Amino acid sequence: MIDVIIPFYRTPKKYFLNCLKSLQNQTIHNQLNIILINDDVNRNCIDLFLSEPEFIEIIKTFHSFNIICNNSNKGPGYSRNVGIKQSKSPYIWFMDSDDIIPFENTDIFELCVGLCESNGLDFIITKDSYDGKYEYFRNTYCKKFRKFYYLWDIYASNTHL
Repeated sequence: MIDVIIPFYRTPKKYFLNCLKSLQNQTIHNQLNIILINDDVNRNCIDLFLSEPEFIEIIKTFHSFNIICNNSNKGPGYSRNVGIKQSKSPYIWFMDSDDIIPFENTDIFELCVGLCESNGLDFIITKDSYDGKYEYFRNTYCKKFRKFYYLWDIYASNTHL
């Protein structure tokens, strides 16, 4: 199982739908626990999902689907921490509500879990997870962890950092 934590704030439906479709496209989508954290106290997030038949059909394909509503606007970092507290799986994947996993990468979760299990990794960094500040991220945060992979390098050249 993998918990996918997705904070959101006023994300247009079409982007949210594409985000969920890209998760549904994964070969192990039925092993994904989706945890959505609504950071917009002025928007009834549950109505968004229950009023759209296409959302309902996608939601049914995941192992579980949870929506948490913050009681005030706290930002994506706070919302991710709320998701972490709800997480029960050994693996967590962070994703923004307007992001997609490229549709040709249907096995990204299997690849990541396999890499973690076979190499004793603490985490995997994907290409866009650090906003182009890879060296800063690596030098500041990665010293705390034993091992990690930079996933983009694995796809490009199967290189360990």
